[in-house]
Amino acid sequence: PDTIHLEGLPCRWFSRKDSPYPDRPSEDVLISVFETFGKVRHVDIPMLDPYREEMLDKNFNTFSFGGHLNFEAYVQFQEYDGFTKAMDTLRSMKLMLKGDDGKAVACNIKVSFDTSKHLSELALKRRNLERLKLQELERQREEQKRQEKEDEERRKEEERYNGRRKEK
Repeated sequence: PDTIHLEGLPCRWFSRKDSPYPDRPSEDVLISVFETFGKVRHVDIPMLDPYREEMLDKNFNTFSFGGHLNFEAYVQFQEYDGFTKAMDTLRSMKLMLKGDDGKAVACNIKVSFDTSKHLSELALKRRNLERLKLQELERQREEQKRQEKEDEERRKEEERYNGRRKEK
């Protein structure tokens, strides 16, 4: 299946209306928009993955939340027809949003064929494995911090106990 790589998508335009994070795009909203071209197989918004910046594969830009107006996304269609419809429709076009107040706002987006195989099974498995490793490493660090804190508390308790024994 062919994948489209999109850059410069406005975060607010793709966030859920009821979201407590109006600057955070939603995969569900992205899917609903792109399903007008055909059935979507998979989407990825790298900025939504908190581990992505730490992963070894740094072929793309990620952002932390706060102050970022645009994001990049990958959309993979189940059928080639959906991919071609989307590419033909969006290539060299501006994206426009018509607000509830009737005003329209347009922005430039970059639409390209994803040559990096970002949503291939191998790439998905590799990123998932890397994410699991990072989660395990984070768990180990937290366990080590907890252990160090317990050791420190135990040491302080022993000092208090030994201090009381010396006073007697």
